[in-house]
Amino acid sequence: MKKIIPDIRSLRTMQIIISLAGIIAAYLTAESVLSEAVKISAGVIILSVVLGYSLIYLPIYFSSISCTVTNYEITVSRGVFIRKRQSVKFASVRYVTAIDIPLLRSASFNTVIFFVYGGKLAVPFLSRSDMNVILRLALKEE
Repeated sequence: MKKIIPDIRSLRTMQIIISLAGIIAAYLTAESVLSEAVKISAGVIILSVVLGYSLIYLPIYFSSISCTVTNYEITVSRGVFIRKRQSVKFASVRYVTAIDIPLLRSASFNTVIFFVYGGKLAVPFLSRSDMNVILRLALKEE
């Protein structure tokens, strides 16, 4: 049994991207509005929402994601307000998709998706070594 958690590099990358997008949105909003009071309040609201999301919610969400892999099944649980737990036996998997984006390889945005009859199970934010472990266990021949 192996317990896998999301790679912290993907969290840091998402925090940086979302924070930069929020700063740009606040700047563009401030440049397009004429009233000084509206500029300040819009900028404060946008920045507080974006920074709150990236500095409070995202770390809590990432800490809630966990994956347990055995020789026969994979179980993923995640969620902040509503916990969701999914299990898939490797014997019932129809096919597997591994998403590995070359430009974001160092940011650990690797994802493995298991397709079974009636649904799918996604395992997000994996390091490359964890993705290879999961694929090796899922694709072993019996």
